[in-house]
Amino acid sequence: MQRQSLNTWKTIFKNLAEDDQEVEVTWLDPGDASAGEWCLHWENELFEDGFATEKEANERLKHLQKQLLVMEG
Repeated sequence: MQRQSLNTWKTIFKNLAEDDQEVEVTWLDPGDASAGEWCLHWENELFEDGFATEKEANERLKHLQKQLLVMEG
């Protein structure tokens, strides 16, 4: 999956914060013999996927949060 732009993430974080919600890191299990993957999402809305490890997905999320703090500061 293509990565979202920083401006898109700014909107995502803003909208979720208004409802006191957060982006989640979750394992996507395809339910068949193919390999699953880690993703960034909220409820049924998938923002980014294709992460091989939970650590990779969490690092992406932390990186985005830091970048947005720099933009706002």
